[in-house]
Amino acid sequence: MADRSLFYAASAEDASRIARSGRLPGSSAEVELSVHRIASLGGAAVAVLVPEEVVRHSDHPDRVVVAREAITAARIGRAFQPWHADVEPDVRERWKGYLQPEMTLTLQNLVGADNPLDLRVREDDLVSARLVGLAERPVPQSFDLAHLRAIHDRLFGDVYPWAGETRTVNMNRPGSPSFCPWDQSSSRSPTSRTTSSSGTTWWAWAGCSSWTG
Repeated sequence: MADRSLFYAASAEDASRIARSGRLPGSSAEVELSVHRIASLGGAAVAVLVPEEVVRHSDHPDRVVVAREAITAARIGRAFQPWHADVEPDVRERWKGYLQPEMTLTLQNLVGADNPLDLRVREDDLVSARLVGLAERPVPQSFDLAHLRAIHDRLFGDVYPWAGETRTVNMNRPGSPSFCPWDQSSSRSPTSRTTSSSGTTWWAWAGCSSWTG
C-alpha cells in the first residue's frame, strides 16, 4: 500500500529540532498529524511520510492518528517554516516569521532568549565553542554555497532554527559589511575569500560579502 504525506504542527523551534533529530516529541503510543500543511506566523510544520495502512481517522476532519512506532527517523522530512519562500510568498510576512511572535524584535532562537541582548550573549558563548570544534573538525571544503551553508549550520545550529539555510529576507549585523541580497545568494558562488589575522574569513561575491567566522 502507498505511503501518505502528512504534517506535524509545531513551533518554529520544535520543527527545527524534529527535522534535525528525526524524532517527534512525546511518548504517547499514537501521534496526531495534520492532513494539510500548517505554517504561519509563530508556527511551522514537519513533513511526515507514513504507510497508509497505519493511518486512523480522528474526530477532526483535517487530522488523523498514527502509531508512533510507525514514524521512524527516515520518515520525517523537512520543516516548513514561516520564513520559507515556498510557504510565505510575501517577503514582509517572511520577515515576521524570523521574529518571535511576541513582537519583541527578537529573532526566533533555540536558546530561550526573549530579548536581543540576551540572545547575543548566548550566541557568542555557543558560537565560540563551535568555532573551536570547527577548527578541529572542518567541514569538507568545496568553497561554494553548500560549503558556506555547512559552516553556518555547524556554527549556529545550537542558536537558530534556520542555521544552514539561505536567507529569504535581507538582513545584516550592525557594523558589519552588507550580506549578499537574499534573492541572489542561491544563484552565486563565492569569487574570493580573505582570512584576517584574527581568523575571521570573508567570502566575496560580486557586489556583496558574507562572514563565516
